[in-house]
Amino acid sequence: MHHRGRRLIQVHLRRPKLRPHIQTVLLNGILVVTLDVDGMLQTKRTTRESDIPDRLKLERLKNAMRERARNAAPDE
Repeated sequence: MHHRGRRLIQVHLRRPKLRPHIQTVLLNGILVVTLDVDGMLQTKRTTRESDIPDRLKLERLKNAMRERARNAAPDE
């Protein structure tokens, strides 16, 4: 794993609010530890101007995922 990525995961592990958002995914046969969308959003809710584009993209992704799940749910 890239050293910077390993450091970021270690930092996130020390932030109790992010622990529930840590997930391991299989990507091209490699296990990757990352944050889910909600966890990534928490890290981008800052006053840094550079986080704004990432936050907007993550919010669009979260909305698209919610809409997809709603459309996949069986009608009641």
